[in-house]
Amino acid sequence: MKGKPTFSYWHDTKRVKKDNRYPVKSRVTFQRNRKYYGTGIDASEGEWKIMHSSEAKGKLLKARRELDQIVQEAEQIGLQLPVFSFHQFEELFFNAPDDHQSVYEAYDRKMERLHKEGREGTRNSYADSKGSLMRFKPNLAFPDVTADFLNRYEKYMLENGRSLTTVGIYLRPLRAILNQAIQDKIISADSYPFRKNKYKIPTGKKGKVALNEDELAILFNYHPIPFSTEDRSKDFWFFSYLCNGMNFKDVFNLKYHQIKEESFKFIREKTRLTTKDAPIIVDVQLNDHSKKIIEKWGSKDRNPDNYVFPFVNSERSEEARQKVRKQFIKLTNQHLSKICAKAGINKEVTTYVARHTFAAIIINKGYSIEVLRELLGHTDIKTTQNYINDIIPPSKKKEIASCLLDFNGESGL
Repeated sequence: MKGKPTFSYWHDTKRVKKDNRYPVKSRVTFQRNRKYYGTGIDASEGEWKIMHSSEAKGKLLKARRELDQIVQEAEQIGLQLPVFSFHQFEELFFNAPDDHQSVYEAYDRKMERLHKEGREGTRNSYADSKGSLMRFKPNLAFPDVTADFLNRYEKYMLENGRSLTTVGIYLRPLRAILNQAIQDKIISADSYPFRKNKYKIPTGKKGKVALNEDELAILFNYHPIPFSTEDRSKDFWFFSYLCNGMNFKDVFNLKYHQIKEESFKFIREKTRLTTKDAPIIVDVQLNDHSKKIIEKWGSKDRNPDNYVFPFVNSERSEEARQKVRKQFIKLTNQHLSKICAKAGINKEVTTYVARHTFAAIIINKGYSIEVLRELLGHTDIKTTQNYINDIIPPSKKKEIASCLLDFNGESGL
């Protein structure tokens, strides 16, 4: 390609933020094509004018100098390419060691990749994490992410009524961003703050909720109005439970060509991309009740390429399907709560409790953790070990304690 690229920065006044300021982006132009990249700097219209006047001082003067430096660095990288392309420029510019690169720009690139991969749920998790961090610190560079910063963020969240669980949910994407930055040599591994002797992400973990056999029987024998939303909620919960604790997204993605008389196989969406080389295939055996649920709620057009439950897959974009999935699960959880209140089950039962209940029943039936790992589709046995924490009921623990001296002998007391 002929011609040379040009580099500048641009005040994006079409995108106002909550504080009535606008993002400043670096702009690269080549052969009438333009691409914009975040700088992590925002400015109001008044600040923008002062920043480019002789009156600029303090933070505004510093911001202008940072923008000039960003443009100079981009220009140095872009003009040294024998043949310019945006792809090569981005590889060199964003992977070049730059201690002052914006963390939020790294978030944006990650979210863009997730969007292209159709992983809207994960993308939304990163967006929530970024939004929370930006409310705490609007401009965040990699050197800012220290153990002290993380402790202050945790304190800020707790003082604003958020739980340790939420803190953990928001900090895990940040940890992933930093891990990628180390891999890309943007930051040094020595500065990594997520270590035992620095900062540990809180789990805030509650005991996993699972139904015992008596509660499972109560729920099974509850009879809603046929074909009501309450009836559908109960049926889909039991379909998930009976199909190895199948995640609802995997239920929605099930197609008729996967079903072979008495069983079907699937690869969990959660691990599809991370286990490409050796995918974990979950083998589900159907019983009479799970077959009845398919017959009752499944598509009557059993073309092999059709979804078994086409409720959310009529939407064209993955983003729209994600919204419909969330609404379906939200509605299901609301009706499960009502059913449990009517039936006298004093537990917060949600769609994911079906998976916990499946794991609890398998372990309490005497099957090994290795068997459970295969049935759940876990790649690592450690995941299964963490998964079954707190699911052994007190009655079982009491039974174990009582049998410890079941042998012939005399007490030494």
